[in-house]
Amino acid sequence: MNLVIIHRIILIIIFLSIGMSIMIFFNGFNNQALALDSNYTSALVDKGIYLANSGNFTGAISYYDKALAIDPNNEDALVGKKVALDNLENITGAITFDDKALAIDPNNTNVK
Repeated sequence: MNLVIIHRIILIIIFLSIGMSIMIFFNGFNNQALALDSNYTSALVDKGIYLANSGNFTGAISYYDKALAIDPNNEDALVGKKVALDNLENITGAITFDDKALAIDPNNTNVK
């Protein structure tokens, strides 16, 4: 099984069953992954998710932007940035990222 898939599965399990206190621990894992490979897009997106869940939407956007600089079609980063922009009440920016994510996957239910 590929490292990215394992990383995603761990993240889903943490979100669903354990809660925010474990997310703090998992954030340490993301920091270690990024220390080893600063271009690891899954860890960049996950760091953005962690920051957004903590209410730091501006910080989250900076990590989504780093992931998008590496992979402009990263749907998770596009959707994450859209949600962060929504929370910052930047509706025009959010719509832009809605459109980008839908251009990649018209059936993406996270942006409709």
